[in-house]
Amino acid sequence: MGADRRAGHQLRQGPRRVGGADHRRRARLPGRAAGDPAAGPVLRGRRRPVRAGRRGAGAGRAEQHHGGPADARGAPRRGGGGGQGGAVSPLRDAATRRLLAAGWRLGPHLGRRTRRVLTGLGAGAAHRLGGAPVEQLRHNLAVVTGTGPDERLVRDALTSYTRMWLEVLSLPGWSREQVRAAVVTDPVGESLLRREHARRGAVVALPHMANWDLVGAWACSTGLPVTTVAEQLDDPEFAAFTRFREGLGMEVLSHRDPQVLARLLAAVEEGRVVCLMADRLMAGRGLDVRWPLPGGPRPVAMPPGPALVARRSGALLLGLACSYTGDRMRMRFSRPVEHRPGRDGLTAMTQQLADFFAGEVARHPQDWHVLQPFFGPPGADPSSGGRPR
Repeated sequence: MGADRRAGHQLRQGPRRVGGADHRRRARLPGRAAGDPAAGPVLRGRRRPVRAGRRGAGAGRAEQHHGGPADARGAPRRGGGGGQGGAVSPLRDAATRRLLAAGWRLGPHLGRRTRRVLTGLGAGAAHRLGGAPVEQLRHNLAVVTGTGPDERLVRDALTSYTRMWLEVLSLPGWSREQVRAAVVTDPVGESLLRREHARRGAVVALPHMANWDLVGAWACSTGLPVTTVAEQLDDPEFAAFTRFREGLGMEVLSHRDPQVLARLLAAVEEGRVVCLMADRLMAGRGLDVRWPLPGGPRPVAMPPGPALVARRSGALLLGLACSYTGDRMRMRFSRPVEHRPGRDGLTAMTQQLADFFAGEVARHPQDWHVLQPFFGPPGADPSSGGRPR
């Protein structure tokens, strides 16, 4: 329990705590099918209904890490925590805001062909212009592939990144049928997720691969209501991304909410799937793990959130990685992560996620959208890993 308390502070946990190592498991009403959005728990004699898209107190915007999803989607940001963000000039920041505002207006009206054309143009422009984020992406790709800079891979990665952004901006205009048709699921992993979600709850940890917002939209449209944690940045962006994700059916909690851990545990109790971005540390020290690479593993710091919430709630913990295949996105689940006690147990659980993430990134490096230092900046000492200095 002591390890859980210490790790909980990295989720901005406040004075109230929910549960512990012996946290009461929720009871399910008989006769409900796995994934049925009405299949909620029985608490204090009454079943709490799942309300898709319910706004959580302190709802946040962009994403994860302290274990949550929805950050600045891998884009460079101002005043980055944990040494993983780059400074952004006020002029560029204002231009980004205007571009996003236009994207939210126009995105839902973009068809597939238009998005494909814009993806190619955007990726080409980003590749030609370069800059610190592209250079960092080039370095990260060189590390995970174990080769020198591969400009075709860099261009493919920028294409995937641009595609993700255009999908995000257009998602509010998609029907449920379009969302489901855009995803190729892992039938074995999905079956396990639905079964265990109905029985004891589920926590899903994701790396920044392909389109994690499409994962949330897919889950909410197929009877798996999602709760996530967002990195709360500037108010206009915060509000825009919160409205976007709530419109897809997700409940979004701010990483600044002092009760975020308690709220995530409550979300499991309420029958919601807790989805947390889990490769890149946004703030705090995180847990020290080793990221497998062709040249040997490197130390990185990863958020404790997924392991902590799963262990405290008794929920299933799965990794989920996505990659693009043609016009669709493929999802692949990890094996269940075994719950282990103590701080060393949290680290071991997070290491299992790191092993899975690293394998998926090695298979689909072009779909890993990390444009910040992860193994350190270009030219850094490899022994320092992604840990802030």
